[in-house]
Amino acid sequence: MFAKLNQYRQNFQNFNLPLPKPKKAQSQYKFEWVEDLKQLKEVQKFRAVQFADQFGIYFENGLDQDLYDLDCEHAVLRDKWSNEIVAYTRLKLIQGHELARSYNAQEFDVSQVLRTFEYR
Repeated sequence: MFAKLNQYRQNFQNFNLPLPKPKKAQSQYKFEWVEDLKQLKEVQKFRAVQFADQFGIYFENGLDQDLYDLDCEHAVLRDKWSNEIVAYTRLKLIQGHELARSYNAQEFDVSQVLRTFEYR
């Protein structure tokens, strides 16, 4: 019985189906950091469109600009084929003392977080 099973296993290991090699998955998106003012204006326009579409907030010049734009890193996800922005976020890299004057501090109570920085 075991001889028959071992023979089956051996035959099965040597059996190769002519299957195509799997292709590497390719993303339809590409990631980039904003590196110049032209790209920054493009993301400001993207943000303005998002606020208009989702919340009915419109900007006079069609650009969502604020004081934080020049202090942040801006991350963009684009459609590879159309080059349109499909997602965006900005990141504020902070040391702790900057949190008190941040956008989050205007919108939320961050006092407890600020205290943790005092003890470092």
